[in-house]
Amino acid sequence: MVEHAHPITMNILSRRKHGHVDLTSTSAGNTYRPIWCVDYPLLPHLTGVLIHFVADKQHDGHVHDRTDIRRETGTSDCPPRISTRLYPRQWTNRHREPPISRRATSMTIRSLTTPQNWLNTPDGREGWASYFLKQGYTIYLTDQAQRGRSQWLPGDGQLSLFPVETFEKQFTAPQNFPSYPQAALHTQWPGTGLADSDPSFAALYASQVPSQTNATQQAIHNNAAYAALLDKIGPAMVLAHSQGGPFAWKLADVRPRLVKALVALEPEGPPFENYAGEPFDPEYIRPAANRNRPFGLTLLPLEYDPPVGLEASLLVREDVGAPSANLSSCVRQAVPARRLVNLAEVPVLFVTAEASYHAVYDHCTVAFLRQAGVEVEVLELGEAGIHGNGHFMFLELNNIMIAEMVSAWLDRFAGG
Repeated sequence: MVEHAHPITMNILSRRKHGHVDLTSTSAGNTYRPIWCVDYPLLPHLTGVLIHFVADKQHDGHVHDRTDIRRETGTSDCPPRISTRLYPRQWTNRHREPPISRRATSMTIRSLTTPQNWLNTPDGREGWASYFLKQGYTIYLTDQAQRGRSQWLPGDGQLSLFPVETFEKQFTAPQNFPSYPQAALHTQWPGTGLADSDPSFAALYASQVPSQTNATQQAIHNNAAYAALLDKIGPAMVLAHSQGGPFAWKLADVRPRLVKALVALEPEGPPFENYAGEPFDPEYIRPAANRNRPFGLTLLPLEYDPPVGLEASLLVREDVGAPSANLSSCVRQAVPARRLVNLAEVPVLFVTAEASYHAVYDHCTVAFLRQAGVEVEVLELGEAGIHGNGHFMFLELNNIMIAEMVSAWLDRFAGG
């Protein structure tokens, strides 16, 4: 197993002042305060933290002990080119003493919105973070680099938002726009899913924040920031959704000893490039349709054996026909396939919802992982008796039923 470590020189001195922990950091001989300045080989990156503790009463009435790890947005002595800023927030349940086997850390990575949607659903029900807190987990919720509180720096690429129509057709009401066979099965959104008639839709759409449009910038900044966060907090179980999937694969690749388990909720796919062929309607337009993953699962390199380094062209591809009329064809490695030697060390649970557009092609990502030597357990919700879910399964009416199944799998890795 090969583990890549970025050279980081950091000495942290902390002192309590007015209820806060004041962090002073030293990197490459320069002192910056109150943030970390971390120097990486690709370009200067920054993960900034100021830690404080407050009691926060959530909408569900539960009081949690919240630790904010955040970057101050005021003046800074850091070099102006630094633009990797990650805002992680730690949550623990102050009033519940968990079983020793569940004193573990879980971290979430996701797209489009801020982490608020992990805490509660758009219609005010308990969210996944609240559920896992009750199970005794410590939760780290993160705003991706250059999104939300991990703010974007002007001049570093462009920002964009998904239009209302994309949310309706892809996420909240695909049954009204049946551009793929499984869409008709969608029943679990808590409302009509339409912008003109659904308060839950309005709440979800209001939580969207602008995102970096440059996929390479996204990958560089998030890969560095999440690795630095894991170096800070130690071993964690990682839960990733959708566009956050490639960052989770890369995190497990560069920190395999720190990722205890990885839950992939419909991660960005399929391998190599987005798919919009049959059985999708000819006029169907995928979100972020221009995304490519030349290293199979990711835009940036992964550790293969035999190695490919920076040469994605060494991953020879071949087409595989669709296994049924309702599923897509796939692209995989030509035989003999190269192995993902670091990812092979990490337990993976791959979750696909019955009515999501991912149901068309997620089998391709699973097949790619297995071909590369990664042991993947698959949870297809429909086959497990959980029906009607779309891509935002963790916000839908039966979200806790799904969380219970994920929790049962995570419990196998929570000790130690």
